[in-house]
Amino acid sequence: MKKIALVLFILTSSLFILKAQRYYLYGEASAGGHGGDGVLFRFDPFTGKDSVLFNFNGLNGSEPARDLYLSQNGLLYGGCEFGGSKNKGVLFSYNLNNGRENTLVDFSDSNGSNFAWGSTLYKGILYGTTALGGAYNDGIIFSYNPNNNKDSVVFNFNDTDGSAAYGGLFVLNDTSFFGMTEYGGTNNVGVLYSLNPLTSKEKVLINFNKSTTGGWTQGGLIKAPNGLLYGMTGEFGPGGGSII
Repeated sequence: MKKIALVLFILTSSLFILKAQRYYLYGEASAGGHGGDGVLFRFDPFTGKDSVLFNFNGLNGSEPARDLYLSQNGLLYGGCEFGGSKNKGVLFSYNLNNGRENTLVDFSDSNGSNFAWGSTLYKGILYGTTALGGAYNDGIIFSYNPNNNKDSVVFNFNDTDGSAAYGGLFVLNDTSFFGMTEYGGTNNVGVLYSLNPLTSKEKVLINFNKSTTGGWTQGGLIKAPNGLLYGMTGEFGPGGGSII
């Protein structure tokens, strides 16, 4: 009898540990779903099964793009490059606790167009970029305040300081955000820039030049243990592609 009780105890403890360590992966598909406008999905690595959490339908977004950000309150933040009332893209949230999706920002040119990269949370404010729209139609850096549901244009790109900011934003400290643009700059193949969120001032740090630094940046920036920021360009450079 004692032996049986011991086995049951071990099995119960093992199940508890597995449950405590259980996790899911969340992502977006830019197409497919009920209306072909893309989906938000969840993947369970323990079972190998995925499930659709939300189907985009055009009005609430189409072609979800880039990254997702999970906040501490159980909200997933993301964006769609197209869709919305003007078909200029949206910023959305999805509540993991109740399964509700909410359109937070409906882009309409003046406040940006074609969501590029977003959901960088800094001091309770979400920051992101659009590829087009803004004062010069070269894209913007925007902010969204979840406390009052207001979005603001932080910076308007004007081609000389970058265009099509698909590289997103990397928060280094209180006065330094870093990002990359795919186009614009001196050679029209993109720039590496910094932004001071307190003053909304942007500074071009590198004008990509094709031959030595590459051009047409891809993805975002990461910080390595050595304190350096690393990123990638999609074309040019000594071997046809370059890493910065």
